Amino acid sequence: MSLGLIDLTLPIQELVLSVAKPNKSIICRLKEAYSASLNVKLGNINELTFSVPYEIEIGHELKPNPHIELLKDRYLIKVEYAGQVDWYMIVNNKDNSADTIKNIKNVKALLLPYELSDKNIHVFREDGINIETILEGGKAIDSAGQTREVVGILSNSRWKLGYVDGTIAIKYRSYEFTSTNALDCLFSVAEKLNAIITWDTFNHKINFYDADTYGTNKGLIINYNNYLNSINKEVKSDEMVTRLKMFGKDDISINRVNLTGQNYIEDYSFFMFPFDRAVNKDSNKIKSGSLNVWDTCNIDKIVEDVKKLELNAVNVPVKIDIPTLTSTEMKINENSKLNAIKIIKKLTDIGIKTILEPYPFINNGKYIADDYSPNNIDLFFKNWKTLVLNPLIIDIGNKLNTYAMVVSSNLKKIEYESDYWIDIINYVKSIYQGLVTYKTSWWITATWAENMIQDYNNKLENNLFGKVDFISISCYFELTEKEAPSVDELKNAIFSSTIQNRGQNIYQEVKNFYDKWKKPIFFGELGFSNFEKCAQEPWNQFPSDKTSNIAQANCFQAYKEVFENESWLKGFSVLFIGHDKDENGYFPVGKPAEHWIRSWYKNEVYIVAKHSDYMSDELCQTILDFTSYLQLHESNFANLLKDVEGQQRLKTKLVNEKYILDEELQKLIDIRDLDNYANKDTTNQNEEISKKKIEVENKQKEITDVENKIKEISFEIQKLRKSFGYNKFFTPKLLEELNKFIIEKEWTDDKFDVDSELYTEGKKYFEKIKQPQMLISIELDNFLNLIEAQKDWGKLVLGDNITIRLDKMNINVTAKIIEYTINFENRSISISIANTKDIMSDEEKLMKLIYSTSQAAATVDISKSKWDGIKETRSQVEEMINNTWDSTKRAILAGNNNEIEIGPRGIMIRDKSDPESYLVIQNGLIAITNDEGATWKHAITKDGIVAERIYGKLIAGVNLKIDASDKDGVKTFTVDGSGVTIAGSKLTITGGISPDMLDPAFKDGLINIGTNYNGVVIDYKEGLVITKSDGMVRTVLNASEGFKFQKSTGSDWKDMLYYDALSGNLTVDGSINARELKINGVNVLVDSQIDGKAINKIKVEQLDATTAKIKTSQIEKLEVGTNVTMGSNAYISWSQITSKPHIPQSASEIGAIPKTYIDSRGVWTGFINANSIIAGTIKASLIDTESLKISRLYENGNSNNYLIFNNGLRLFNGGRDFFRIQKNGRHVNMNASAEEGGGVLFLSTDGLSTSIFGRWDFSNASVNGLNAVATFG
Repeated sequence: MSLGLIDLTLPIQELVLSVAKPNKSIICRLKEAYSASLNVKLGNINELTFSVPYEIEIGHELKPNPHIELLKDRYLIKVEYAGQVDWYMIVNNKDNSADTIKNIKNVKALLLPYELSDKNIHVFREDGINIETILEGGKAIDSAGQTREVVGILSNSRWKLGYVDGTIAIKYRSYEFTSTNALDCLFSVAEKLNAIITWDTFNHKINFYDADTYGTNKGLIINYNNYLNSINKEVKSDEMVTRLKMFGKDDISINRVNLTGQNYIEDYSFFMFPFDRAVNKDSNKIKSGSLNVWDTCNIDKIVEDVKKLELNAVNVPVKIDIPTLTSTEMKINENSKLNAIKIIKKLTDIGIKTILEPYPFINNGKYIADDYSPNNIDLFFKNWKTLVLNPLIIDIGNKLNTYAMVVSSNLKKIEYESDYWIDIINYVKSIYQGLVTYKTSWWITATWAENMIQDYNNKLENNLFGKVDFISISCYFELTEKEAPSVDELKNAIFSSTIQNRGQNIYQEVKNFYDKWKKPIFFGELGFSNFEKCAQEPWNQFPSDKTSNIAQANCFQAYKEVFENESWLKGFSVLFIGHDKDENGYFPVGKPAEHWIRSWYKNEVYIVAKHSDYMSDELCQTILDFTSYLQLHESNFANLLKDVEGQQRLKTKLVNEKYILDEELQKLIDIRDLDNYANKDTTNQNEEISKKKIEVENKQKEITDVENKIKEISFEIQKLRKSFGYNKFFTPKLLEELNKFIIEKEWTDDKFDVDSELYTEGKKYFEKIKQPQMLISIELDNFLNLIEAQKDWGKLVLGDNITIRLDKMNINVTAKIIEYTINFENRSISISIANTKDIMSDEEKLMKLIYSTSQAAATVDISKSKWDGIKETRSQVEEMINNTWDSTKRAILAGNNNEIEIGPRGIMIRDKSDPESYLVIQNGLIAITNDEGATWKHAITKDGIVAERIYGKLIAGVNLKIDASDKDGVKTFTVDGSGVTIAGSKLTITGGISPDMLDPAFKDGLINIGTNYNGVVIDYKEGLVITKSDGMVRTVLNASEGFKFQKSTGSDWKDMLYYDALSGNLTVDGSINARELKINGVNVLVDSQIDGKAINKIKVEQLDATTAKIKTSQIEKLEVGTNVTMGSNAYISWSQITSKPHIPQSASEIGAIPKTYIDSRGVWTGFINANSIIAGTIKASLIDTESLKISRLYENGNSNNYLIFNNGLRLFNGGRDFFRIQKNGRHVNMNASAEEGGGVLFLSTDGLSTSIFGRWDFSNASVNGLNAVATFG
């Protein structure tokens, strides 16, 4: 500040101390006080110390200081300094012999609110009260819903509640204090409410401000040349965390809503700093992105995508307008050319290479270049050279120093004109400074298609590929017909395409171009849409109507893993980048595919620009890759989570509907049963029951469909999470290094019983502790006593932000003042600050620092969740309020164009730029118009406020009354001193009521559907479910299924015992141990004995009586297998058999054919019917059968002549292999053995040729019906 700007009339600010009695009546002024020091703390009790001499000079003589006797304990000190007055209470007035010898008395005084430490709080327990109630008392509602009177912690003091921020006034919390005092309770309340306390010692009021918004930046700057004496910087790394585990009420965690499925989140940015990557301009690899020739690309978006994908090149197309598929007319599209120039200039400036590509744009893009076939080849190549390539080289290629130029783009039908193309390539090389390439289209081959293989060989042999600097290929190769194939399936398909069983080896066929011509290969177009079937039709941007980001990512991953490490591959150009809207399925940015593109050539295309102070470059690279991979899947995961939650809500709805249908069905059954009992006709009831059963079945089918959908989505989530495994990104060596930087901490807050809310709040908390806290202590000249520093006198305010700039210590922060001490003796100021990042994102740590006192004995029960769960959500109204405040603030700050008119109509204030809106101030009236006085919709009068809209955060008042009426004048909503009245028919609640908003007396008595109460769950589908604490056994009870006892199998629940209420069946999977068993009231099992009298029939599949005896008077029917064994002394006595059965004596007696018999030589009969006959030799004059299965057929009487049926037919004559007929793929081969001449005849199907091999003698043959002359040579 120049001397001319200093107001020399301003008095220097001096400290004035006065002694007063407890009633604040002034006794004396302490002019002789010295060595004064004032310690001021944000939100805490300030401290004043000073000294006074025992003797002072009176009348030029040393006499006892009369003020010494006035410095009594609990007397007050009035402190006046810097325009502020505060009252302190003397708390240390002890005389010390050492001090007496030194002729001084040291005095310590604390800010007046310290007297609140005298007010004892024995026990204070309250749930769900706001700040006004806890401090000043009032009415509250107890757990039984009864109104109760609360005695506030300030009730027995002279202190009252002053200003309260609106965000704090609406918070309800639970508190518990024992054996403490009112002052400590105040600090605990402030900490609980995230508030800053300020003290009004004149009016005995306590103010509460929101800690998040308290303080401003008044522009105080501290540096070497501005007040600084000394500075100490302390970085506290012992409290920082890199991995935070989160837990809420009942030990819930974030696994379900966390993308990785873990109960923690992590961040290693502190240890990675200042690691950075930059483009390697010397890399021989090209990692490019292609621009869409159909769109006008956004340059800023191109640059953004280049950085996201970490590209080092961009393929820039220029439209070449050609009217038809056969025309030789062509011209460069000027708009496309100008756009390309802008893009290339921008990319060159940031070190990105460019590839210039003239792109045939036929009939405004209606046709593709692959189908172009000019009707005059000579004229086409002449025009292509002179009208297209030459101007582009001169105006763009050489002038802007492009990296490479594409001389042809997918002109498939004229590629065979190799001489023309070689001439073109030679011409371009003669005038162009960059590299030259030719882009050939993709192709198809199949192991069973000779013509396709021949076409490929013709392409491979084209001499033009030997003339370019590198060969470009459009990679739209068809891989597999699977809709969403895995990475391994895609990799296998690259080596052998599964489409139509082609077996095309794409890898080898691409590599053949390098092997043949020794030119690097470049994938000039590499793209897959984010739709299913993208691997089947890569050339189609919309191959399906079902999106699949995973399918797209898998394709890029497969190509990367197969080709990345091949030295002969120069690189690739991915489709597409640089467009604001993702209307084209090919765009990979912001999708999972982005990760695989970014990681491709990461160590060759990008180099490390800055190294981490702690970590290796490799670990930093891997962490960045892993983090970016997670970020790319966040939206996909969020959608899956949203889908599964939607399906779960739908399932709950359907289960409720089925429950109602089940009840309706049961009622119909009950009515039918009553009618049956009364012998009434139940035909109609049965029909209704049948219809209702169909409804129930259909509803169950809907539920099953939804359950299957939930399983599908859950499976997709699990599959997604499996790709996030550390082992997929980090090597064991890197994991070992990373382990050094894993600093874990658990964060628990019982307020949260919803995992998504716990996750959201936990991330906020993590932001506060993932960096070390920086604490800075500085000592300044007391600029409050410097006349030349008067511009900064009002800028030393607790809670305000100041700026510290110290280049030598690498400090440049904006920081909050949390404490300062003014030493009036040596005229210095010591300030304690914390860096803005710590303060703005670590309010809890700040609260601990502010409110730490040696006498704290209060405990705030943070585990109480009855009322703590109230969410201070930012509603639409609050959003509107804040937006209005912000816009008002901006209008005031920018309002430098106001006109103020004072006249008979009062004071009028208006803005020239908005003449219709102005404000008028008159006696007892302030009014605002926005239509030049036609209406005055907002006004403040002596009777109140009149306005169409009122925005605010808090409405408070005594005998407050609010009325609302409908269009007919009927009151619908009223608030008055007696409470709130709402017309019943006018109350509509949308979206339900959060449990946190319910009366605790009512809410605590509720049972929430689907909530776990110590293992007990009630829901609409299962009914009552009780689960054992170890999760292995549970019991289910409901009206539709009866009851079940189930055992966990790990992935599902198995019914071990269950009762079906509809069928009446009880099923047990296991043993039944019982002393007695009754059936129909009669004992059938007594003392391990089964009494069969009560059992009509015992039916068993197998009766094992190994050691038992079976006694019976009669066996009605006994069927004995082969396992009947009789003991050595056992026998069957025919004489003891009563009612002897008849034994047939002849075949006719049993209806047998007389000529059918069995003797020692065999079976003799007419026909034998059997499923299988096994015999050494079967002799017959005729074997008549529909199917005969044999492997060898012999000629009768000659075992050397036979037929063998094995993969065809082979004829042996005299034991020699004589003739064969075999099927070979799509051919039938007939050939004689080499000994018989070796002739071969191939008979082919599907229109393929018939082939003949070997020596054929046609000397005795004649040909009919063939006009052509056949020549055999």
